[in-house]
Amino acid sequence: NGALYAIGGSDGAAAQRTVYWAVPTAAGDIAEWKHLDVSDLPATGLAGGAPMILGPDAILVGGTTAGGVSAASLRANLAPEAPFFQLGLVGATVPALKIDGEIGQQLGYLNANTIGIVNFVIFVVIGWAFAHKAQIREWVERRRRERELKKRT
Repeated sequence: NGALYAIGGSDGAAAQRTVYWAVPTAAGDIAEWKHLDVSDLPATGLAGGAPMILGPDAILVGGTTAGGVSAASLRANLAPEAPFFQLGLVGATVPALKIDGEIGQQLGYLNANTIGIVNFVIFVVIGWAFAHKAQIREWVERRRRERELKKRT
């Protein structure tokens, strides 16, 4: 994909869990290394692992962790999807506001849950309306008659 990755490693004292990436210019220069928290390795850091890039994931096999030599593997998602909210029945998507840290993640969960509940209620109301067509027609006719009476007075 044209990017360079620095995954895990050691700062001389402990194994790290961070994932950095950079896209070199045409001349081969690296303007900056970028970091995104959601791309980091799981809770433990890893140094000296053998890396593999498989699709959107980086997989590191072996290496050393804080607990010593590891025979396991760790995975980091190198291409997390941009956050978005889906609105209503038509599925319009709106980019999410970026709020860093745990607060932003929790707010995202709350928003997604709220949108899910609102969509569920809308579907239940539509389902009820289709199951009670006669009552809906009666209600619409009653509203129409009330409007006509208001216009006359």
